[in-house]
Amino acid sequence: MDQGFPESEDTVRATIARVLELKGMASEGQLLRMASLSIHHSGHDNWNGGVDYYEICLQVPLEVFVQIEPEIEEHENRILEVAKSVWRDFESDIISAIRVWPDRTRVSSDQPAPIAVGQLPAFWDETKFRLFLSHCNSRKAEVGQLKLALGDLGVNGFVAHDDIEPSELWQTEIERALRTCEALAAVVSEDFSASLWCDQEIGFALGRGVPILPIHCGRPPYGFIGRVQALPLPKDEALASRARHIVQLLLRSPQTSLSMTTALVRATTHAPSYANAKDLAALLESAPSLHASHAVILKEALKRNDQVSAAYGVPERLRGILQRHGL
Repeated sequence: MDQGFPESEDTVRATIARVLELKGMASEGQLLRMASLSIHHSGHDNWNGGVDYYEICLQVPLEVFVQIEPEIEEHENRILEVAKSVWRDFESDIISAIRVWPDRTRVSSDQPAPIAVGQLPAFWDETKFRLFLSHCNSRKAEVGQLKLALGDLGVNGFVAHDDIEPSELWQTEIERALRTCEALAAVVSEDFSASLWCDQEIGFALGRGVPILPIHCGRPPYGFIGRVQALPLPKDEALASRARHIVQLLLRSPQTSLSMTTALVRATTHAPSYANAKDLAALLESAPSLHASHAVILKEALKRNDQVSAAYGVPERLRGILQRHGL
């Protein structure tokens, strides 16, 4: 902060984001949490003993900026309204503007453009990584257990028989999931190729260029995904045991690493147990990179979630992770 706004940037970000979410403005709340935030002194007025003015600058990924640019002023005005209300008691230190800018330092041409903020189908959790689970009906019980295991690690697995409401058009909802998923995991069982849908789901994902993770469940991958190294499933192990390995693969892939890292960081803020906090910290240690926005969220988790702060070794591991990434 240039001239010393009375509250820290971390506090400003967390407070505004939370108030936006409580007011039902999830899109703007998400924008705050993913942006790099800075506060700048923008002017001084000698009136009434002296008033200092500040503007909050939010740098967001270029792909996100392009998505929200048509409504950028609306987003800025809604965030500014909340900021003015929260700090209305600061009569001599006033937040007068919100500016949203693209982060031109992190431009990547091999990342698919993200879905516009707030535009995901309701069956996706916006805070988690979106993974389509392609499988045959014979494996639906096992895939349901895999979905639960992935959910504890920041991954929202889409399972058609679980996630589609009976009143919805089944085929339409599957297509919506395929259009908005960030990766697809194929549970390749002996009867995979006999399915009327599994190969089409693979083809849809290939057409979109999203990563495909084959899991060898009785049959090796074939066709276009035959050249992709499959994740093996030993005969004596449950499919759900592959959840951690799936997350590690998503962290390694250039296309999914950032999104998976962000999902793990967000999951840490809501870790429901010491064991889960340890699992998340262990996975974050293998993340190739962390951004400033990740550091803000992890520091909040250490402050507010006692399942993180009191878990043996977890605070030290998280601080070590931040230090290694210069955060």
